[in-house]
Amino acid sequence: MDDGPEPVTGAGSAAPPDDRGGRAAAAVGLGGVVALVLAAIVLGAGFRDSDVRYAPSGAWLATQGATNVAHVHAGTRQLDARVNVARAVPGIGDLAVAQGDTGIYIVDGQGCAVHRFDEVRQDLAKRPEPKALTPEASCAEARVRQGDGHVYLVDGAVGRIEEVDPQRLDERAVLELGGRIRSSAAAADGLLVVAPVDGDALVLVRQGSVVGEVPLGHPADQVRLARVGGRVVAVDRAASRLLVLDDDGGVDRQVDVPSTGLLSVLEVQGGPTVWLLDDAEGGDRLVGVDLASGAVLGPYDVPDELGDAGRPAAVGEVVVVPGEGFTVGVLDAGTGALRQVVGVGDEAVPGTGLEVVALAGRVFVHAPVGRQAAACDDQGCVVVDKQDPSVEEVEATPPEEEDPPVTATTAPRSTTTTAAPTTTAPAPAAVDDTAPTTTVAAEPPPAPTTTAPPPPPGPPGPVILTSEPSVTNTTATLRWSPAASAVVPVWYELDVAGAPQALPGPGAPQPLEHTVTGLAPDVTVEIRVRAVNAVGPGPWTIRQVTPSSAAPVAARASDLSDDLCRAAGAPGAPCGEDDGGGQVVVFWEAPPGGEVGTYDVSCGGRPGVNGVGTPGPEGLLVPADDGVPVTCTVASVVGGRQVAEARTGTVVAHGVPAKPAPVAQQGDRAVWQPVPGAEGYVVTTSAAEAPELEVGLAVSADLRAGIRVPGVYDVAVVARNDRGRSVPSDPVRFRRGLDVPVITGASPGAFGDPEGTVVISWQADPYQPTYRLRTTAPGLTLDCGGSCDTYNGGVVSTTTVRVVGLTGPTSVPIVVEAVQPGFDVVSATATVALQRYALATVSDGPGGDDALYDCATTPCQPTASTVAAGSLARVVCRQPAGSYARIQLPGGVVGWVDLARLTEQQAGSIAALPTTCPP
Repeated sequence: MDDGPEPVTGAGSAAPPDDRGGRAAAAVGLGGVVALVLAAIVLGAGFRDSDVRYAPSGAWLATQGATNVAHVHAGTRQLDARVNVARAVPGIGDLAVAQGDTGIYIVDGQGCAVHRFDEVRQDLAKRPEPKALTPEASCAEARVRQGDGHVYLVDGAVGRIEEVDPQRLDERAVLELGGRIRSSAAAADGLLVVAPVDGDALVLVRQGSVVGEVPLGHPADQVRLARVGGRVVAVDRAASRLLVLDDDGGVDRQVDVPSTGLLSVLEVQGGPTVWLLDDAEGGDRLVGVDLASGAVLGPYDVPDELGDAGRPAAVGEVVVVPGEGFTVGVLDAGTGALRQVVGVGDEAVPGTGLEVVALAGRVFVHAPVGRQAAACDDQGCVVVDKQDPSVEEVEATPPEEEDPPVTATTAPRSTTTTAAPTTTAPAPAAVDDTAPTTTVAAEPPPAPTTTAPPPPPGPPGPVILTSEPSVTNTTATLRWSPAASAVVPVWYELDVAGAPQALPGPGAPQPLEHTVTGLAPDVTVEIRVRAVNAVGPGPWTIRQVTPSSAAPVAARASDLSDDLCRAAGAPGAPCGEDDGGGQVVVFWEAPPGGEVGTYDVSCGGRPGVNGVGTPGPEGLLVPADDGVPVTCTVASVVGGRQVAEARTGTVVAHGVPAKPAPVAQQGDRAVWQPVPGAEGYVVTTSAAEAPELEVGLAVSADLRAGIRVPGVYDVAVVARNDRGRSVPSDPVRFRRGLDVPVITGASPGAFGDPEGTVVISWQADPYQPTYRLRTTAPGLTLDCGGSCDTYNGGVVSTTTVRVVGLTGPTSVPIVVEAVQPGFDVVSATATVALQRYALATVSDGPGGDDALYDCATTPCQPTASTVAAGSLARVVCRQPAGSYARIQLPGGVVGWVDLARLTEQQAGSIAALPTTCPP
C-alpha cells in the first residue's frame, strides 16, 4: 500500500492542536454568530477570530457532490454544523479542507485556489480574491503545510515553496528549488523539511532560504515526511528506517524498521508512538515505533477484509484502517487484533476512495463523494451522516467589502472583531385608534469604525544572544537566536573592534553562531552583531570579551575503549573489562602561563569533577549520560573562580548494550526489538552447524538459511558494540522445518518398460525424512512394487514407479512428499506425459521379415517396408476389424503390421487397446 501522490486535501500531517478545554467543550451550536463565538471561547481559552491557531473543536469534512463542509465535533463525535460554500465561491469543484494548527482552509481543487475558513463565523474570511494555490502547475501536486503558526503552499511540480500569512494568505517569502518535490512537512520555528525528487539529501527551508540539509546517501525521492506528535519524522524507504528530526532539522533518532515492502508513515494523534505501514508482498503490515525510546511494536498484519483502500491512522491505543467496500476497521495497537468494523458506504460513489483526517485527538474517515463518515477515538468508531437533514445547512457568503491587499513587505494587520450583542424587538401591539400616539426616537446607528493603515515595514529587531560569549586564550564564540523581522530574508553582520567578519550575505543559509579567532590573551576587544533586512540594519548587540591566558588548550573528549581502559587504571586490559557506560575521557593541556591552580570538568550539564589538576596522558574519567551526545567543558579555576574554559567536540558515552528482549519466530525468521547503543547483533543457536550467525545491524535473521538440518533448537540474540557483547536474550524454541523436495528428474521409463513406467529423482533433505509418492490424477494409481510411503535415500533419491489405469495419452502429476513426525509435510510435483500401449515381438514372416502395411488406404495395402523378425514393438492401437495393429519401434511409429504376426509380452493386452487409431 504505497502512499503515492498525496491528494490536495492532504494538508500534511497536522500537529496535535491546542487541546485546552477541547474535550469538555459543548457542541458548537447553530443559533447564530453569538452562539458560535461563545462556543469558541469555551473550546479555547482566549480564542479570537484573528488568532493564528483555531478552535480544536473537531474536523470539517468536505462533500464534493453537495459542495459543502460538515463539522463533526471531537467531543460528541456528532454532526453539529454544515456550511454550503457554493454561493461564496461560484464554480467551486473538487472541494477539500486543509486543517491544522494555524487554521482551516477551503481548497478549490478545480480552480486551484485556497480560502481561509472562519470556524467561528462559519464563513469565508474577507479577501479581495482567492489565493492561487499553485500558479504554475496542476493542483494534483499542490500541498498546504501548516505548523507552529506558519502556512506554506508547496508546489511539488516545479519545486516552488511560498510561505503565506495565516490570516490573509499574502506572500511572506518564496523559494524556487528548481526541481520537483516528492514529500514535505512543517517543523517547529518556521522550518519546512522537503524531500526533492532529484538529490540525495532532505532540504531544510526557513524564511525563503535553504538553511541546511540532511544527507541520506541515496535518492531523497525514497523518503516520506510527516509531522507526528509535534515532531517531523522521515520514513527512509531505501534503508527501511525511521528518522526523527529535531527542531533544527537534525536527526535526533534513527530506528531500523523490519520490513519487506515499502514503508509509509501514518497520520498520528495522541500517544508517543509513530505508526508506519509496510506494503509487504504478502499483505500490508503495521509497525509502531516509540518516539522516545525507538522500540518497535509489531509488525501486525492488516486483515485481508480491510483491503487496500487508503492510509490508516492511529489514535490512543488503536489504529484505524480504511477498507474496501467503504468499511473502516479498528485494530488494537497492542496486539494487532481486529476490534471493530463499520461501514460508511451509504450513497458513496463506486470507484472513489476514503479520506482520513487525524485531528483533535480523533480520526475521521469519510467518502468525499458520499454522505457518511466514521468518527473514531481509542474506544472505536461511530457512523455520522454528513448530510443529516436535522442539522440546518447555512450558506457561506462572499465578502461584503474588500480589505486592502497586504504585500510581502507589509506587516499583517489585526482583524480582531467583537460580535455585537443581538437584541430582539418586541412584537407590535394592536392598534388603538382612541389612544394617543407616542413617537419614540430610534437609536442612531453605531458610528462606522475605521482601521488605521498598517505601519510601514522596518528593520529587524535586536539580536538576542543565547549565552554569554565563550572564550579561550585566542578565540571568542557568540551564539544567538534568529532576529524578529516582518521582512525576509534576514542576514547578519558581525565585527571585531570595527573590523567586519566574513558572514554569508542575503540569499545564503544564515549561521546562528560565529567564532572569532586570532585574538590575543588578556586583551579586551569589542564584538558587535546585528541583523539586516531589505529595509535596513537593526541595532547592534555589543559584548566586551577578554581572551584569557589561563584557558586550557588542546581539549578533547573520547569514548574509545582503549582510552577508557587506560583512564580506568588498567592499561592493556581487554576493553570488555571496562564497559565505559556513563563516562567519557577528557584530555587537555595546561595553559602556558602556569598560574591555573585546578580545573572543573563537566560533560553535558551533569555534575562533573571539580578541583582536579592537569591529567596525564591517560586523561580524566568524567560522568556522562549513556547514549546522549555531549560536549565537555574544561574550566580553569584561579583564586576560587572560573576564569576561562575550553570546549571539546561532541562525544557519546555508551557501555555494553542491555540484554535484548526474547526473539520471536515469524515463519523461517527470528525477529527481535532493537537495543539502544547496539552496533550489531549475533544470533546464537543450539545447532552444532550454526552456533552463531552474524547479522550486522539487521533486527531479523533467516534461520532456515543458517541452519540446514531440520529440528527444534534454542535461539537467542546478543547485542554488541565496541564495548563488548550484551547478555544473551532468554532463549526461545525455534522449529526448523523440512526442506521442500527438489525434483531433479522425472521421465517415462525405457522403451521396453511396461506402460505407465516413470523414473523420478529428487534432492533429499539432509535430515533424511521418509518420502512418499502419489498421483493426484483422477482414476490413476501408483504401483511402486511395494509401499509408496517409505522411500529413504541419500543425497539424491531415485526410484521407478508405474502409473496404473491409463486410458490414452495423459499428462500425469507425480507428487513427492517429505514426511516426518512433528513437522509439517512439504512436497513437490512433477508432470510426466504417458501413453497406453502393449509390448509385443514381431514373428518371422516370409523371407524372415514381416511386411508393413499402409492402413490409410482401404483396404490396408502392403508397402515396400518390412520389420525384422524378433523386434520388440509397442502396440498402441488396432483396427476396428482386428486385422492390423499400429506399432511403434524404438525409433518411432513406423506403420501397421498383421496382428497374426505379433506375440504379446510381459505387460498389457493387445485385445484391450483402443480400436480407434489416430490418422
